[in-house]
Amino acid sequence: PLNSREHPPTPDTLRDSDLSGAPASSSGGKGLSGWWLIPLLLAAVLLVTLRQQNDSMVGQDSPSIGESAPQFDLVSLSADLSLPAYQWQPGRVTLLHFWGTWCGPCKLEYPELSEMAGQLSIHEPRFDFVPVTCEYGTDETFAGLWSKTDEYLQSNRIDGAAYADPRGVTRRSAAERLQRNSLFYPTSILIDHQGTIAGVWEGYTPDSVDQIKTLADRLIADCRD
Repeated sequence: PLNSREHPPTPDTLRDSDLSGAPASSSGGKGLSGWWLIPLLLAAVLLVTLRQQNDSMVGQDSPSIGESAPQFDLVSLSADLSLPAYQWQPGRVTLLHFWGTWCGPCKLEYPELSEMAGQLSIHEPRFDFVPVTCEYGTDETFAGLWSKTDEYLQSNRIDGAAYADPRGVTRRSAAERLQRNSLFYPTSILIDHQGTIAGVWEGYTPDSVDQIKTLADRLIADCRD
């Protein structure tokens, strides 16, 4: 996954030219030039099979799975200071998301994630999306954090709530649950209707939003049972 702590992998580690010019074996005689493809094909089939078997476990391999949700100490990030602070409610599935406008992988993921969460909230009233904008460094003010967040949301035509963690309580609590000294960005935590961590995604991958939605749909279905 891509996150704010590490560089993205080199995309051209294996180029097309690495496969196109493979010489035929000099010891195997005629008709053996394509045999080298067989191990690659078998490996590809095995990879697809393992991925299909593990799809249901995506986001569920964190040591925090089954732990209680992080402590919520969030305020609405808005020019209107009279808006109430966020309070988690039992009986609802919650997607707690930590991100920042300074974080490249966060900005890659956030438009798609917020659109997915917005659509899910429209059709399912028992789902809450709680995006927490996190500052870069220790000198950021509330007004500065709001201004940068609002500028990003407006420029990307994103609607929805925004929250801040002014005392760092929620971030520290989340890091403790994940057994980290500090959080990766972005980090998404799915919390079930009983207040238990059900899924965790640290960093960004192209599949993460679909994986989050799949598990969220399953957790919402469990609420109805």
